Amino acid sequence: MKKAMLLSLLAGASTLFADGISVTVNRIHQRWPWEAKIDIDFTLACPEGEKVDLNPEFYDGGRKLTVPSYALSGDVYGVSAGSRRLTLDPMQTAYTNQVFTRFSVSFSKAMPMPLYLIVDLTKSRGDAGQLTYLTESDLRSGAYGTVEEDPVAGVSSLIWTGVTNDAVYATTKMAFRRVNPGTFTMGYGGARIGTTKIFPGSAADTGMTATLTQPYYIAVFPTTQGQWNQMGLYNACYYKAEISRRPVEQIGGTTDKTWTSMRGSDTAGEGSFWPTDGYNKPTTSFLGLLESKIGLVCDLPTEAQWEYACRAGTTTAYNDGIARTIDNDAAFNDIVGDVGLLGRFSSNGGDNSDANVLPDDGGTANVGSYRPNAWGLYDMHGNGFECCLDHGYANTTNRYDHAVVDPAGPATATQHIGKGGACSYAITHATSGFRWGWSRGKQFTFRVVVFPEGVTPVVGEIYQ
Repeated sequence: MKKAMLLSLLAGASTLFADGISVTVNRIHQRWPWEAKIDIDFTLACPEGEKVDLNPEFYDGGRKLTVPSYALSGDVYGVSAGSRRLTLDPMQTAYTNQVFTRFSVSFSKAMPMPLYLIVDLTKSRGDAGQLTYLTESDLRSGAYGTVEEDPVAGVSSLIWTGVTNDAVYATTKMAFRRVNPGTFTMGYGGARIGTTKIFPGSAADTGMTATLTQPYYIAVFPTTQGQWNQMGLYNACYYKAEISRRPVEQIGGTTDKTWTSMRGSDTAGEGSFWPTDGYNKPTTSFLGLLESKIGLVCDLPTEAQWEYACRAGTTTAYNDGIARTIDNDAAFNDIVGDVGLLGRFSSNGGDNSDANVLPDDGGTANVGSYRPNAWGLYDMHGNGFECCLDHGYANTTNRYDHAVVDPAGPATATQHIGKGGACSYAITHATSGFRWGWSRGKQFTFRVVVFPEGVTPVVGEIYQ
């Protein structure tokens, strides 16, 4: 049996950083013999209201240990002042079956947590101003426009609403919101399994427990045609009147609008097949070009990452945090007006099939036209089904039947999962837990995920 055992634990180290931030290690304890996990209790001092990202380093005597980010849990990202705990799982490292005789931990860096990342698509890698990070303090200063505190009842958050006031963030720049690791109930709140409708709150509406272990940035808006064009790719979208701030759609289908142009080949062994080939992708695709441009791993979100970000701390059918009884189709009709505040649907003009229709008159809307969720993300409901990395089939039961960590979806299937509803569909297809099958010809858009510097994204549990 694999095990990792510590014979001697060192504690008490204190590190002082700039700007009034300090970390003191108080105690290191292994949960032996019950399990191998190591708990590090420490005290963080930082300015009131500030949140800090920590960079722990582990040693056995003078030997530095290589510890992947996914082997850590607890207080690592977005940590506030006080007594905290960080947990290291040696079973997720290369040190199983090894004995550490002089184990210690120190913190090489402690920095205020960036809440937003701005990427300037007009600049090359390494150029001044290509990447801009915003903390809560930056936003509260007013330098970037308006902000809103706690926009959704029951969720404590600060969001940047000024991002919708300047068209550059939907054309020549991309704005991303930070999402920290967490656990949530995935796949409930209204969906459909086969031909059976699952109404929110019904006995069949159970979902599954999903844990995400790594932080990521997710785009505030779905990818727009202006951003797509900025990368020099062919625009095959249907709604082209006033294209710049409208989402990319119709990625699937003909030669000029394939999965290849968005991410790369979807054939196993060709360097971009999910999940077999992981996060590899050719530099000729939008995501590959963006990744090369900024030097950080970029990709589509997994279904779990997308839904966690969509819910933004809510446990209701839609991410406005309003608890509703929806036990039949008529009940959906009763809330069309309320849900229509969150995005573009068939019920508020989205089903206009005129390719030259203006965004205000129908079809897809300009991104950011409707209310954001509690984490400042727009258009998570409506406008366009957003494609996820996961393979899967429309409305089938191939979700996990157990608590899962970093779910990566099935090993293979003929479709990819889409989330969020669309302008030509009813609100019934847009609950946070609803999923759709993306089969090349569908009108799908996508939202980009960027992983922070120092985080190597992992392919989690694959559905068998």
